[in-house]
Amino acid sequence: MVAASAHYLLYVEVEQDSTSWHFRLESVAGRDAFDVSDVEHHLDADRLALLALVRGLEALDQASRVTLVTSNAYLRRGLAVGLADWRSNDWQWERFGQMVPVTNADLWRRVDRALRFHNLDGRIWRFDAVESTRSGQAPTKRTPRPKFLDRGRALPHEEPLNDEEAANRDELACEAV
Repeated sequence: MVAASAHYLLYVEVEQDSTSWHFRLESVAGRDAFDVSDVEHHLDADRLALLALVRGLEALDQASRVTLVTSNAYLRRGLAVGLADWRSNDWQWERFGQMVPVTNADLWRRVDRALRFHNLDGRIWRFDAVESTRSGQAPTKRTPRPKFLDRGRALPHEEPLNDEEAANRDELACEAV
């Protein structure tokens, strides 16, 4: 690997409609910023995120240190546990005892090639999206639903439980946990 000279943040995201991807390369020193987005029809969200990562890494014209910022679990898992194994197994992985081709192997190969030049930081952050709003209303917080209801208390669409039924339900719920 070539010694990295510049440090960049690479933000990768796929829009909710799953047809558009976006990456932003931003110099940590604050001198440069570069935004690119595009629309790709008939591709799934994981391939779009991987495509944005590839395009972001390939947009760098010099060997660099890159910190990836994304919420995409597919990228996180592929970079953390898949890439080295896939490379050593000729871009295949074992699935139920058989070797099958890696999904999106063409793009993972491009990532692997780019990582010969760039040093990719392993820190990938998770960002929770704000709940979507309707007709311009302010975002609402979801109230978490409790795991267990109070004994004997029923949901609006259920009949109330007697003591024996409530005890059986609680025992089954405890066994399931």
